[in-house]
Amino acid sequence: MKLITKENLKVVLGLGFSVGACLLAPNNAANAEACSGSVTANCYITPTRYVINVYEMGLCWEDPLNGTYLDGDDNIRTDSLIDESTCQATFVSPNGGGVKVNLAVGSGEHALTGLALRPSVGRYSYAYIKIDNTFGIAGSYDTGSTKYCSIGTGDVTSAGGCTESAWDEDLLDFSNGRTCNSTPGDIELAGSEVFTTGITGTMKAVLAKPSGTYGKYEDPSTKDVFRKDKYNSVGTYVGDTSCGSSTRLFGVFKPDQPVVIKESTEGLHVNFSITDRGMTVLPDGSGGVSGFSSGPFSPSFKVF
Repeated sequence: MKLITKENLKVVLGLGFSVGACLLAPNNAANAEACSGSVTANCYITPTRYVINVYEMGLCWEDPLNGTYLDGDDNIRTDSLIDESTCQATFVSPNGGGVKVNLAVGSGEHALTGLALRPSVGRYSYAYIKIDNTFGIAGSYDTGSTKYCSIGTGDVTSAGGCTESAWDEDLLDFSNGRTCNSTPGDIELAGSEVFTTGITGTMKAVLAKPSGTYGKYEDPSTKDVFRKDKYNSVGTYVGDTSCGSSTRLFGVFKPDQPVVIKESTEGLHVNFSITDRGMTVLPDGSGGVSGFSSGPFSPSFKVF
């Protein structure tokens, strides 16, 4: 992201499929591995299609999801509270409408039209993202004996020489994916993922809804206020405490090293990786595949 540019956000794609997001996988798999051979538990692959709608991204001094965490038994706990008081936006979509991007396409830089903002000087330990809770996905997996392809419902086919098809997945429940638990608890309302390979750090997210009205947006570096009819903030978000009413996900990533913005910093590039983690493969109990679902992403940051 070029902080000195007000019209374009540069999302940097690395080698292979890079840039991603359905923040966290259903079933709350906190440390799922990349798939290899037969499928005995949830595992990850790289999708061939991964479309998200991005509303806002930014950096935070403190954790806006401090009440969402993995306990000592690796179970997710959440109070569904979102505190954006120490966060500064680095990208806002035009008119609060979001910007769609396929994160599994090509390499190089992909420009997202919107407002790029320079955050204040400081050490930022957290990054956040606000996106739709609907994701466009496609992919396939070969166990070595059988090839499984996604079909339009998120189910699978293994018909000879199958060809994968895309589908839109609504994440309404972190435990059940597209369906709701009638009495949602922590495991349904939030998820967390710890990455120990590739881009390392901790990602977590909660189901959310926008709160309040859109308003004018102030650039903290210049104090310029942008016209309401051109750029709007997407408002603060509130965590959802029921299932089926959320329209967004609020995600937070804590990298192993903080992002440091200095007076001399001219820009920031953000690279989201979905390699070996953007799509979840679900086991059928006999080494095969029962279905596919969205998987997590992890961002890295480079200042210049």
